[in-house]
Amino acid sequence: MPMCRKCGVELEPGTFFCPLCKTPLEENHDDKNGLELQVQERMEARDEQRAFLFREIFSFFALAGVIVVGAVDLAYGADLTWSRIPLVSIGFLWIAVILPSGIHSRTYLQIIFEVVNLALFLFFLDLFTPGRSWFLNLALPLTAILGVLILKAVFLIRRFRFFVPGGIAMALLCVALFVLSLELLLHNYQGHSPSVSWSLITSAAAIPFVLFLLSLEKKLKRGGSNLEKYFHV
Repeated sequence: MPMCRKCGVELEPGTFFCPLCKTPLEENHDDKNGLELQVQERMEARDEQRAFLFREIFSFFALAGVIVVGAVDLAYGADLTWSRIPLVSIGFLWIAVILPSGIHSRTYLQIIFEVVNLALFLFFLDLFTPGRSWFLNLALPLTAILGVLILKAVFLIRRFRFFVPGGIAMALLCVALFVLSLELLLHNYQGHSPSVSWSLITSAAAIPFVLFLLSLEKKLKRGGSNLEKYFHV
């Protein structure tokens, strides 16, 4: 069997690169470029096959859950009552997992799609829940704020090419702004005057971590993007 010239791992016949160190089997530069292209195509094809298999399996279990839950509800009540919320939940999960795979290369569109899907899920949840409606005054504005914050965070991460610390800092900043919005909207929903208490404490606690991570991000950019020399990973 052929062996990797770099790490000595035994390679299967027809292998173009070492699965451990990714070293091409051939040393010739032109052959290397051709091998890399073939490897990339094979890996993309393999990933697509795995994704297709995952979608099939997930869809099967989702459909099985819908049939079982619906059948149980119909068998005991001849109508869909308590099963409506589980059915809507299964549908939400299926849409959230399966359909975005067709737009995986369009990050902003995928985020918008997931936010709309979440809003629809909360709408039906409110519709099937007895009592005072909470979708328009609470769930919808919170969902919209969450979507805007996520889009803004992704934009800033891409705009400034943040590494991991910068990305975490943006996520913490989004959480701080979201909890402030959550408390204000909760007070408005309950008919109280707008004020902040616990959300202000939570947001203030996140600020030092944000500043530390941004400082670490700055140091990493000055010294290069190699995290190994800082964390030995």
